[in-house]
Amino acid sequence: MQNATVRLIRTLIASLWERRDGVSFRGHLRFLSRSQYWPDDRRHAYQEERLNRLLRHAYIHCPWYQERLRSTGYNPEHEWRISDLPRLPILEKEDIRLHQENMIADNVPRSRLRPKRTGGSTSVPLHLFVDNHGFARKTAATWRHNRWAGYDIGEWLAMVWGATSPPPTLRGKFRLAAYERYFALDTLAMTEENIRSFLALCKRKKPRILLGHAHSVYLLADFCRGAQIDDVHFDSVITTAMVLLPRERKTIEDAFRTNVFNRYGCEELSVIASECEVHRGLHLHAEGLIAEVVQGHTPMPSGEFGDLVLTDLDNYGMPFIRYRIGDVAALAEQPCPCGRTLPLLVDVRGRTADFLYTPEGNRVFGISILDTLMIHIPGVRQAQIIQDTIDELVFRLAIDPGTFAAGGQQRLQEELPVYFGPRMRYRFEFVDRIPPEKNGKYRFAICRLHPEQGNAQKESAGDAPGDGVET
Repeated sequence: MQNATVRLIRTLIASLWERRDGVSFRGHLRFLSRSQYWPDDRRHAYQEERLNRLLRHAYIHCPWYQERLRSTGYNPEHEWRISDLPRLPILEKEDIRLHQENMIADNVPRSRLRPKRTGGSTSVPLHLFVDNHGFARKTAATWRHNRWAGYDIGEWLAMVWGATSPPPTLRGKFRLAAYERYFALDTLAMTEENIRSFLALCKRKKPRILLGHAHSVYLLADFCRGAQIDDVHFDSVITTAMVLLPRERKTIEDAFRTNVFNRYGCEELSVIASECEVHRGLHLHAEGLIAEVVQGHTPMPSGEFGDLVLTDLDNYGMPFIRYRIGDVAALAEQPCPCGRTLPLLVDVRGRTADFLYTPEGNRVFGISILDTLMIHIPGVRQAQIIQDTIDELVFRLAIDPGTFAAGGQQRLQEELPVYFGPRMRYRFEFVDRIPPEKNGKYRFAICRLHPEQGNAQKESAGDAPGDGVET
């Protein structure tokens, strides 16, 4: 009966809802299922064809891009290659905030634009638009990557997500039950009562797939492990929205007896890259994106980390050309043995805002401190590092007091200077729990310094020692 229901939804009900929503993505999905195996030269030619179409469109119909392209000597009658992209300046978040209206295409009616908004985790919330055709292509890319994890249209999905209140209208409730078919644990209200209710619903509905914010899914898995709940299993778990630490992956896979399929995306561009069944990196949605890795404005070779810069080939309503997304990543040097030829991101290390600075101006990746040091400190359940000034770090810790007192703080005092040097001061704040942000995500490290502050400090660093650890 369940399989018959899924088939009915997949073949009829979903198609009706998609037609009503104006999202015709099935043809794109069929195309993407083939193109993921294209040889490199064919994919490269396809990207360049779409790039030139996008550049001509932006030059003619987006006033802000017209000026930007003209300054490079761009001629719409000449073909650009992907290697020509560095001739263009990088699109920064501040550019979008200041020039939003002039970035919107004048030949796309507002009725065909879908508004979106970023949460502003780098202190620059953005308002943006994607045209209906681009939205359909992005939806297809998401479903392709869903299928890699074994999740398909019409199936029940368990979610660990933020702001997931049930729909208030009868039509909304019918849509949820007969088309979207998900139920959720709200990451903003992960109480023991809510977690146990969610797990009971999982046992009753038996969804094959769990999807959620990476750290929140880890907290759910850790709860199951601590409460000795071992009868909730999934065929696969899709994690997204945050960096997934190796320890968290292992906890999730052990608790739910399954494999994790990590995914990377953002509000501005939708799905960017996803793991396949081999789990050796994240395949880029290369039919819809061109990816560059740079340090400042200098291209980095494969295997080297730098700022991720993306060109969105799908969105003509408000083009994003050479957009510095604010994350740090590296391109893989070797192809994936799965047979898909889509290029790989070997790793995504999170927001540039998640880097911390030593008093000497050197960058330290905050999440790596949590992954290599904090997980080995006895009694630490959750941790977050906050930097407001160049010479002080605030550690917010949720601890088991007895275990932590037995040596946790002493170990931190001994080992933190290895990472941050002798001049850094430390302050500890002990809390019952570290809540997620308003969007339901957790931030492990928060740096409120502007990068130039760190660089300036590097140029002028003195030799005076810091005051050590404060409690």
